[in-house]
Amino acid sequence: MLPPTSVVVALLFGSVATGSGAAILAWRERPNPGATPLVWLLGGQSVWATCIIFSLSAESVSATLTWTKLGWIGVMAVPVAWILFALEYTGRDQYITRRNVALLSVIPVLTVCLAVTEQYHGLLYVQAGVTADGTVVAEQGGPWYGVAAAYTYLLGMLGIVPILGLVS
Repeated sequence: MLPPTSVVVALLFGSVATGSGAAILAWRERPNPGATPLVWLLGGQSVWATCIIFSLSAESVSATLTWTKLGWIGVMAVPVAWILFALEYTGRDQYITRRNVALLSVIPVLTVCLAVTEQYHGLLYVQAGVTADGTVVAEQGGPWYGVAAAYTYLLGMLGIVPILGLVS
């Protein structure tokens, strides 16, 4: 059984407050390695959580779907920021070039564009609409959703490698 929406929203508000506060602290540390990508990572997390809050609190189907679609901005910013943080923090910033950042951003940008235009192609969601009891559903799992998920997990795993190198 899922917790009531009000509990989830309260936890998400805490997540936004924590993420935003940590982003402000990271911003102050910008000359230090990893600080700028960490700001982007925390900002992406905060945008993602904020969109979920608005999606859960929306009064209409279109508003719910709009916030769900906009949430993809945060979802796709997090893995790119994570890999950039891991590289910069561990002293591998020679790999952080404009070209490489642009290449890392191709799938996230395409994913956000596909999310915003979902109604025309159905590549991210299996179904989006309203159930018989009035619940808004944006069931994910379309063909591009698998690509976005795989890419997210790939960058997550690749970001762990340099971090683990610091520990050993």
